[in-house]
Formats: sequence, C-alpha cells, structure tokens
Amino acid sequence: MGDRPVRVGLISTTPHVTTYTKGLIDWAARQDDVEVTHLVLAAAPAADNAPARACLPLTLRALTALESAVLRRLRGFRDHGRVVDLGELVPRVTLQAEAGPDGTLAFDDAAARTVRALGLDVLVANGTRLRGPVLDAPRLGTLAVQHEVDPLGPPGFWEVLHGRASTGYSIRRLTADGGSVVIRRGRTWTGLFAELNHAIVMQRCYHHLQLLLKELARHGAPAVEPRPRAAAPPEPGEGRSGPEPATTVDSFRYAARVAGTVTPKLIDKALGRPRWNVAWVRAPWREAGTAPATELPRRRGHFYADPFVVARDGRHFLFTEDYERAVGRGRIFVHEIAEGRSREVGVALAEPFHLSFPYLFEHDGELYLVPESAEDLSIRIYRCTRFPLGWELVRVAMRDVDAVDTLIFPFGGRWWLLTSIAPPGTGDYSAELFAFHAASPLAQEWHPHAANPLVMDPRRARNGGIVLDGGAVYRVNQRHGFGTYGEGAAVNRIVELTPTTFVEEPVTGISPNASRHVRRTHQLHTDGEYTVFDYVRTPRLRPPVVRRPASRPRPDGLVRLADPGA
Repeated sequence: MGDRPVRVGLISTTPHVTTYTKGLIDWAARQDDVEVTHLVLAAAPAADNAPARACLPLTLRALTALESAVLRRLRGFRDHGRVVDLGELVPRVTLQAEAGPDGTLAFDDAAARTVRALGLDVLVANGTRLRGPVLDAPRLGTLAVQHEVDPLGPPGFWEVLHGRASTGYSIRRLTADGGSVVIRRGRTWTGLFAELNHAIVMQRCYHHLQLLLKELARHGAPAVEPRPRAAAPPEPGEGRSGPEPATTVDSFRYAARVAGTVTPKLIDKALGRPRWNVAWVRAPWREAGTAPATELPRRRGHFYADPFVVARDGRHFLFTEDYERAVGRGRIFVHEIAEGRSREVGVALAEPFHLSFPYLFEHDGELYLVPESAEDLSIRIYRCTRFPLGWELVRVAMRDVDAVDTLIFPFGGRWWLLTSIAPPGTGDYSAELFAFHAASPLAQEWHPHAANPLVMDPRRARNGGIVLDGGAVYRVNQRHGFGTYGEGAAVNRIVELTPTTFVEEPVTGISPNASRHVRRTHQLHTDGEYTVFDYVRTPRLRPPVVRRPASRPRPDGLVRLADPGA
C-alpha cells in the first residue's frame, strides 16, 4: 500500500459489535500494514417492517437460546453471540440514512462526501444491508462477509435441517445499487447444530477477510478481483428453502435432525467407535470396487487407517496409522501382505506426538516418509535407513503449521507439497487445500502457490492418498458428509499445476458398499499390483448368519467406484 497502512473503516448501525468485529480490530492493532481508523455509525429511523428473522416461531427461538448456551461451553466458541461496546476505542463518524421497508439503509451524496474525506481505503460492513454512493467512497470500496443461506431463518439453520455436507460463505464487494460482487467464496463442513454452524462460518469469514486485507496492503491494488481457484459448487437445493420463513414444523424437523445426528455420535464415543480398519485387493485401483478384498486382522484396543503400500524386491509392505486407544496417539505400523495374508513386521515410526497418514515417496533412489504430525505443528520428512523399520528425520519442511495429510510429488519440472492447513484456532483440517513448490523435496524453503488455498470446500479439499499411473498423477480427496467423517472419497487427475494455476478433473468416486455393511471410507493408494483402502463397518452385536444359494455370484467389494457425479 506504499508508505502507509491500509486504512479500514467499520460501518454499523450501533457501536455494539460482535466479538468477530472486535477481533478484527484487535488483529489490526497488531499489524504494521493494516489499521482500523473509524467507526461509521448509520443513523436512521426504524423500518416499518421488521426483518423476517424477528418473526421466527417461539420453538425455534428457544432452540437457538439453548444452542447458544451449549456453544458457550465449547472451547473456541465461548464468545459467540457476545456483543462488545466499542466505547471510545475507535473514533466515530455519524451518517444519516433512510431505512427501507426491508431493512436496507440508503445513503445520499452528502454521506459519500463525508466518508471520502476520511481517507479510507476500505469499509467493512457488519451484515447490514446498504446501498448508495457511500459504498464506493473508500478507495477500494466496501466489503462484507456473508453466510450464503436463505435469509428466512437463523444463520446455519437450513443446512442442518437439510443435512447438507457443507455451508457456503463469501466476502463480497458491495455496489451502490444494493448488489454485490463476489471476491472470495468458500465452504466449511456444516456444524452439527445451527449456532455452531454459524459460529464456524463467521470464524472462517473473518479469517479470510484478514488475509484479504493483508493482500491489499502488499499489492496496493486499485480494485479487488477474485483469484482463480477450483470452484466450490453449491449443495443440491441450496438457496431454495422456500418463500416463507421457518415454521414451527420446521423447528421440530430440525430438532429431530440434530438429535438423530448427535445421539449416535455420543453412543459411538462411549463405545470407542468408529473402529477403522484397512483392506487390500490384488488388482489395479480401477478394479478396487469389484475385486475380492482381504481385511487386516484387528488388534484389541487398536485401529488401523490411512494405508499406503510400497513394493520392494517383489514383496509388498503396507504402512498404516496404528492408533492405540489407551494412549490416545497414533504411530506408523508395517505389515507385509501376500496371497491374501498379512504378517506383522513392526513399528516403523513412533514419536511423543500423534502420527498418521504415512505417505511414502522416492527421490534419487531413496525412500522417504511424510507422516501427519499436526500435533507437533510441523511437516516432517524421514529417510529410510533400513527398510522397512529404520527411519531418520532429515528435514522439517515446515514449522509452526497446523497441517495434515501431506503429499509430496514431482509435477511439471518442480516438486509439489499439497497439504490441508487449519485456519488458526479452528482445528478444521478438511475445508482448505494448500500447495507449495520447490526445486527439491528436501528444499529448505517451499514457495506458496499464488492462488492458495487452491480448494475451499470440505467435499474435496483434504487429501486421501495419491495414485501414480502411466505418467499421470491422480489426487485422492476425502469426502465428508453432514455429521460424518469419511462419507467417501474421489480420484482426480491433476491436469495443470504451476506456481499460478491448478486444474484437476474428477475421474471416479469412491463410496462405502452398504451391502457389505461398510459405512465409511476415505483413503485409497496403490503400488500398481496391490490397492489398499480404509473403511468402517456398521457395528453389529453378533455376526449375521449368511445363507446364500450356491449359484449366487460372489459379492462385490467393500467399496464402490463410480462416476463422481453419480
């Protein structure tokens, strides 16, 4: 922005703001290149008609109050819903406005001249609907964060009611005619109840607003334009909740949805579930849905997940996360697989912190391991010194990063690191995919992709393995549903990956085979001869008695592969 910080103004109808707006002020106070200089108060007579949200049924308002009380007990969301009086923290300027029947505030040319005289670069709106030339008065316009839902209901309500896997949000540049232009758009994993969902979205919106303000400070752009990135399409039926506000019937349906989602999760937690396991097929990855699968023998108090397989001297070794429930931590374990059997080889890697996702790659004739080590806030690279159980740390690729499920591979003459990084304080690893590049996988510094995050959608952001087949690179992504971790996965061919571009095309979807009592899966890998994946079976009190006619064909696999749009 040159020699001075980006000057930000807040526009609101009241000096009492949410903790998210207050957090933006506190964040700006710690920056050298961004400052919040003014609070612009809009003074207007009350609109004749109250917004539809004020007419919500009593049952829904009671549910919202109950959820707010629950949310205040959850770490990371205790301040959600709290209002803060800015007092004299930020200098105030009052503008006169006219309130329309729908609650929209309209400003005249005099208000625009007042704002222009403040020398602001950006105005940030707090959700109030605005129109008029005042929106174009700051040098870079007026920005607003938006929870992209049907307005006739509490924020986050409709996604939960309809069981949508993800919830949309955006940062928009408001226009003088009352419209807007999308600047950033993304999605988060839908929370289990509406107030939690709303809190997650607001955290994400303000995080990306901060990133956007930092970009403006670095580049001093005269206009804000969307960056190219993988699209985040809406959920089926999104934005078509109906022309009427939420009803009492809707509130009872909503309560049933929340109870039906939360209760099984509480039961699973009490019983130490879900119990993940790993299976393999001796077949190419495209035949994983039809080939007979062999399941890894279970060990009491442990589960296996995140499988990768590697061939050495005609033998095949399966690396997995081995999670021990009594310890509450994972380590990397190795089995040898052959002819429908497995043999325990031993522990390949254990640290004082949790390890999982044992991704393997080769470079200059040596084998490397990149486990997930988010608990250590690092991305670590280990070199094999004695296969398969001898490993030494050779490089910490990144420090102070809350990242999971990292892939490192060559593409287009460079080495690429693809990983999922949780926004600060969220612990949400599923919604955003980041890329970094370097000349070597052991480079001291990795350079961020110009369009980071490449994907902002929990339905396809998080890595779930990789397939190298015939010179092509296929990224496997995890797919999560409403209240379900591991609803499925998908395989995508990377078409283009440069420091400024990223294009991948879906090839096939991977889903659990309910006919084989499988309800979850999220990873797939292959060494060319064996294909491995993880899964969760539906819990049963006793094994079923199977009576099958002798002429009945062999059942299909534990997972299904199909068109990703099916």
